[in-house]
Amino acid sequence: MADPLKAWWAQQLVLCGWAFEPDPTDMEPTIAVARLAQLGVVERGELGWRLLEAFPPGVPNPQFQLAALELIALAASAGWLTNEQTEAWVQRVAKSIHAQYASLDEWLAALKKARLEEGWSHGDEEFALAGEALAQLEHQGDGITWEVSGVHLNKCRNLPLWPEQENERTWALRAIFAPVLALPPQPERDWPDVTDWLENEWQIRSREELIRILLWLGGQGHRYGWDQDAARLLDADVTTRQSWLRGLNDQRRYGQVMLAYLEQGEPLEWAAWDWLRLVDLAYAGLMLGWLRADEAEDFAAHAADLLMRRYSDWMALVQAYQRGRSLFEGHRYPTDQAVPELALLMNSPVSPWRVPLQGLVTEVQRERSRLALRRWRSDTRHWVLALASVREPDLLYRQGIGVTLDEARRQDARRYLAETLGLFPDEGVDGLARYWLPAQSHHLNQLAIDAAHGALPPLDTDFGRPSEEAIHLRERLQSCVRHAATIHMAEKYAFYLLMAGDSGDFDAAGLARVAESLRGVLCRLYPNPKRLLEAWAAWEAALPELPEDTLVYDIRWHRDDPGSPFHWLDWRQAEWQEPGPRPSLTRLTALSLAGPLNPGIWGSPSGRAGRSVRHFSSGWIATMVCTVRRGCRSFLAFCSRWETGRSTR
Repeated sequence: MADPLKAWWAQQLVLCGWAFEPDPTDMEPTIAVARLAQLGVVERGELGWRLLEAFPPGVPNPQFQLAALELIALAASAGWLTNEQTEAWVQRVAKSIHAQYASLDEWLAALKKARLEEGWSHGDEEFALAGEALAQLEHQGDGITWEVSGVHLNKCRNLPLWPEQENERTWALRAIFAPVLALPPQPERDWPDVTDWLENEWQIRSREELIRILLWLGGQGHRYGWDQDAARLLDADVTTRQSWLRGLNDQRRYGQVMLAYLEQGEPLEWAAWDWLRLVDLAYAGLMLGWLRADEAEDFAAHAADLLMRRYSDWMALVQAYQRGRSLFEGHRYPTDQAVPELALLMNSPVSPWRVPLQGLVTEVQRERSRLALRRWRSDTRHWVLALASVREPDLLYRQGIGVTLDEARRQDARRYLAETLGLFPDEGVDGLARYWLPAQSHHLNQLAIDAAHGALPPLDTDFGRPSEEAIHLRERLQSCVRHAATIHMAEKYAFYLLMAGDSGDFDAAGLARVAESLRGVLCRLYPNPKRLLEAWAAWEAALPELPEDTLVYDIRWHRDDPGSPFHWLDWRQAEWQEPGPRPSLTRLTALSLAGPLNPGIWGSPSGRAGRSVRHFSSGWIATMVCTVRRGCRSFLAFCSRWETGRSTR
């Protein structure tokens, strides 16, 4: 640091009760740390806030400016700031003071006025004596006068105050929690209780658990449930909304905030709550050594990428964050700049957010983070998790490094396989093949084509007329004509595949091969996530399993949210190999006849039913053939009449 600036700095510290020392940073580190603690600064994040307070958007408080000079000296002595950072901050504070006050007398008068307005009494006498001593030196022209220091400062160029290397700027996002002054972070200086905080607030105790939560925040987070509630409540009347609120029980405060947003027309946008916390957790992982520097930077850049896609500027980001915070805590926080810390970040001339949000990370960083996130989800296990999570959203807590399942979960999976699917361990992985139903997909595709071209059979037949509900269902099929129906079957198959893996009773390598086949088929039929999810939503809307509890909202959420795991899967086409056999025309006919006898419609008989069902099916078909040969002319006549009527329309 240049001597004139250091000497001027030392003179100002006399006003804080310091003895004049040529080097203000020459203090024992332990004493400096203790003094910082006395001033309420126990880590560098708080130091960052205090320094920002010296640079408000309006007229600075001279008391805060003087306090900043003392804090910088203590932080430098404690080793919290490098020499370059120390010089940068002292220089910027000095320039601010000189820009506001033309002389030492004006500076001292402003300090006295500020102290009187705050009602200070303790130390006033010492402050007055120190001020008189400095004024006397100034008037005598001794030491570094106001004019000399001003000339020197005019020659100094502004130095960076915050970490500004290309790979460091992303950490500016963490300023909403605490500004990052220096990198790499150190627990004792930046976050002394970080380990306890992770365990108490997040139940995170290891690298593996941290990575799972990081991927969950990016890919689903709390916004998923909030978005689902908002989408359903938008279409609900007042009575339905109040009934929903009553059913929340201990989450009632959350519901009140949500309904207030809906009734007042507040933008239903809060994803920043998840993505900014993703940055915070990545910073914590870097600090503890659970993440390598490149891993932490990639997670932070991923969050920045998502934020830059969703928000145009810092104001929109802050407003969304505050809405998410309000929903999470069940207390409505202001989304404007009424919060002092947010006002500082938005408007301070030295805020780490002075760079535009859209320029926070480079395209190279964004692309590198995208590759890194796809690597985390590159295996077929994440394909299965993503597909199955639409039915069971909590599965997305299992992203990243595989989790060891407890016995209760394994028993639940075994019970589901046995009681719902009729699938048993002795059938092996090959037993899953009967739940891969290409014949069903072909049938649905043909129905959609017929519906779109008005080629479905007439409603009035010799057997009666379908119900209105069935007619409405049939009419909706034409909306699916542009979408392959395979996903309607394959998403259920993925869920069965996941349950087989969770049971622990099936060969893991075999399940992985089947999952790879599933990925290959879906990537071939649907060239990107959007096409797959649009097809799924279309078929789900046309053929919901439970009309009152449709998955359409969930599917559309994954389509529209840029962080959804579907957008970060390894989307590549492999060699075509379906998870199950594709039926021949003869087998398709057999399935049409025998399918209803099996646990899964359009599926093959189970291995346990095996020979008896196949024998029964063969006998049934033989009987029907004999019946036709004996002269089932009435049935054929009916078919002829139907064809004749169809051709004349």
